[in-house]
Amino acid sequence: MRHLTRSRGRCGAVVVATLLVATGAHAAEPERNATTPVSSWLLVGKTEAQINAEATAKGARVIDIEIEEVGAGPTFAAVLVKSEGPYASQSWWYHGKTSGELNTLVGTHKARIIDLEVYLVAGQARYAAVMVPLASRNWWWWAAAQPADLTKHFSDNNARPVDLDCLLVGTSRSYSAVAFVNTGADASPFYWYVDLSEADVKAKVTQHGARIVDLERYLVGTDVRFAVVLAPNASPAKQWWWYLDKTEAELNALATTNKARIVDIEAYVAGGGIRYAAVMLENSNVPADGGVPDGAVRDGGASDAAASDGGRTDGRADLGDGGRSDAWVPIDAGLRDAAPKRDVPAAGDAGSMDHTGGCGCEVGASGSTAALGLLGLALALAAFSRGTRRRS
Repeated sequence: MRHLTRSRGRCGAVVVATLLVATGAHAAEPERNATTPVSSWLLVGKTEAQINAEATAKGARVIDIEIEEVGAGPTFAAVLVKSEGPYASQSWWYHGKTSGELNTLVGTHKARIIDLEVYLVAGQARYAAVMVPLASRNWWWWAAAQPADLTKHFSDNNARPVDLDCLLVGTSRSYSAVAFVNTGADASPFYWYVDLSEADVKAKVTQHGARIVDLERYLVGTDVRFAVVLAPNASPAKQWWWYLDKTEAELNALATTNKARIVDIEAYVAGGGIRYAAVMLENSNVPADGGVPDGAVRDGGASDAAASDGGRTDGRADLGDGGRSDAWVPIDAGLRDAAPKRDVPAAGDAGSMDHTGGCGCEVGASGSTAALGLLGLALALAAFSRGTRRRS
């Protein structure tokens, strides 16, 4: 049985920020928002090479990645979508990267991140990320931040979060975030929260008439908590679902029953094994080869996603934007479409990841933050003592 040892809480006082700028029209973000029928697949317990091979064989691309096990041969859970129609895009994915290496790759590919994971490898912070071409969008990413930091970053840059992640080191938590500019055609209301219970999430979804576009599950002590990004579910409303504590087989069955695809996957240890939380979106096309139009719902609800009192309303929380990607080149490095070869993680990257709980803070409707006394990350994130801002 696989052993999940990743830490989903991130502490640290230093923020690494990246800004890339482009101009021109930008299409909607299909990975977590499009409902045009498409084949998609959920892969779990797979190596980088296996994920790349599956993507190549299916003419698909990765839209969401989760670290399941770290070591000499890391394994992942991944969501793939066929690269066609509105989902067609060039794409790259990496793991075991430092913040500096990730910034370099973003610049090299002229890309933007649509999914970001932060975890510990031998006590050092490392990143896994899925990228797509920059297209015409201003965006930023921050690491080792506290909720108050993120609130300020979003406000100062008129940005809306599309992805949140949390790292726990000892009893200290910190967050990373990816955000897009929230102006013009990209403008939309959004809500984001941390430190929510399951009941809180449901309440926030109902309160805002929203759906979950990004979900993070973590522990605060022994209590399960969630960080979420919500988007208004209107104009027109979309059918969607979210589930917790499911096996791969259960998610596949739910996706088939719901005629849905998974847009966000979370892996964690519960009930003596690896379990998954997933967010699903309506999708009527079920792959003939048994792949799942990745989607799922928790408690059947077409809207069990929520945040915790407040949230922010000047931007919608979506993730992803497709381009083209049927030609994923599995270059021993998790890259897509003939991207340069990824560096092989250094020997220091091998090791186990602690997987214990996560982040605890809450951001309210106006973007205000109720800080929960997060401590600074002293060791693993010391390397983030410099902030980086890039423009392309």
